[in-house]
Amino acid sequence: MRERSERTIQRSRWKLALAVATVAGLSACGPSQLGAAAVVNSQRITVSDVQGRLKAVQALQDRYGVEHADPSVAARNEVQRWVVALVFERAARDLGINITDGEVSNAIDAETKLVGGPEQFRAALAQADLSENDVNDVFRQQVINSKIGSAVLGQAGTKLTQDQVDAKVHDTLVATAKRLHIRINPRYGTFDGNMGQISPPAPDFLRPTG
Repeated sequence: MRERSERTIQRSRWKLALAVATVAGLSACGPSQLGAAAVVNSQRITVSDVQGRLKAVQALQDRYGVEHADPSVAARNEVQRWVVALVFERAARDLGINITDGEVSNAIDAETKLVGGPEQFRAALAQADLSENDVNDVFRQQVINSKIGSAVLGQAGTKLTQDQVDAKVHDTLVATAKRLHIRINPRYGTFDGNMGQISPPAPDFLRPTG
């Protein structure tokens, strides 16, 4: 059961990251945004915010004897997850989609029951490099994802396969991200459009000098 929950959480994170990672034209944060891990429109995600989330993840992992991820990898994943959450929120707003706290709570309760209870659920979070502070965000995005799927189905006016729905949801999120002014601090790397992940920065000796 725990493995199923871990796969569910990890799969949702990949789908969310993939939606943002294909966006072209992301630039580094300028001097005026010193201390920012990323900037989405005017909203800053600070380095200290990211570090605070990572400490919460590590505290939960310590509780369940889960090994910490490499610090640089964990930081990149956290920045990516945060940026993607903002893209999902914007997509929902643009489509007129409302998400209630009750819907999010129901999704969390269903997953908690599926894995066998609160203790097993927390252990699954630790395995997925998440903390209890991330739970609402993760499952809110799942609810948004489902509602965007329903919205594109309604717009299509014809029956679509699940793969077709997923593709349209993906296209919607990519289009949303393109409308946002997203800047990533180069210390965390760059988005890889093929992999849907933040690629780590190149070592200094591989960077062009001219």
